[in-house]
Amino acid sequence: MEIYVPKPTKIEDVIGITGLAAPSESEWSETGNYVDGDLVKLSHDENGVIIFPYLLFRKTNTSRNTYPPTHPSDWTSLGSINRHAIFDHYRTNQSIADEIATEGNPSSFTITYNAMDCDRVSLINTDLTSVKIKIKTSAGGAFQPYTPANFGNIIDESYYPYVFNIPVLNFPEYIPKTFGTYGGNLIVPIPKTDYTQIQIEFINDIPGKTAKCGQLLCGVKNDIGLSQWNVEGGLLSASRKERNDETGDVWLRKGLGVKDLDIDVMVDDGQFDRVFAVLSMLDGIPCVIQGNNEQSNYDALFLYGYIDDFSFTIVNTVYSKFRLNVKGLI
Repeated sequence: MEIYVPKPTKIEDVIGITGLAAPSESEWSETGNYVDGDLVKLSHDENGVIIFPYLLFRKTNTSRNTYPPTHPSDWTSLGSINRHAIFDHYRTNQSIADEIATEGNPSSFTITYNAMDCDRVSLINTDLTSVKIKIKTSAGGAFQPYTPANFGNIIDESYYPYVFNIPVLNFPEYIPKTFGTYGGNLIVPIPKTDYTQIQIEFINDIPGKTAKCGQLLCGVKNDIGLSQWNVEGGLLSASRKERNDETGDVWLRKGLGVKDLDIDVMVDDGQFDRVFAVLSMLDGIPCVIQGNNEQSNYDALFLYGYIDDFSFTIVNTVYSKFRLNVKGLI
């Protein structure tokens, strides 16, 4: 089992983007004259400091102009703009390619990203059939296809090719697919250097579909121990029943579903204090959690979330057992 905390993305980390249109919305201004329905983007906070990813708001109250993030009664938050939604670690929106796939012409977009000092990259909440990855590890070098032939000391055939095995769900298209529970997630080891740049092409070649990805996350892994087979889990739903006591109307408000797992991990006795310290440090911190062991590859055991709590049993002088309750965020 491994865990890593993704590094926050800064605007300078995004070296290039193609296939995702630049935002057409104007920057919010305190002197602007906005009417109901107007869209604005926000790239700076009240003190002029750049915020990233840039946020999108829709005006809902024409009586006054206020700072959008702190006045939800005047503005509706639409999350990050499409071009930067993939770098938003706290919302369920996705970056969506500009073009829809047709027969022989896949939908795709490409991002070149600064992954220096990271050894893992993950793609979460995707609607893709495959990705193509290239790596550059020095300023004077060129991007090389990230294949076992070129980087066999880091990746092997079990990671390649990067094709998503999306399960066939026999449900009508009008039934929404819940974030975090449908489609492919991907975690890939990458060379850790003080320069590494990664170029990813996100592809969906199914006619009528569009390439989408919710989060691109880079970080440094921390091995916790050997996860066991007796994983217990399920889906934690935020849907709830609503009721109007005056009219008697009852309806179901659709919420997001996230993974909720109890994972047992076996830890060598000599690593007990380190693992306890790492898990304690991660309290309240979003992280990428790979709950599979060396013999399993279940998408359900891979998530972006947090450690809700953990307990341990010191079995003997050889090993201990930790039980982690982890919950998804998206």
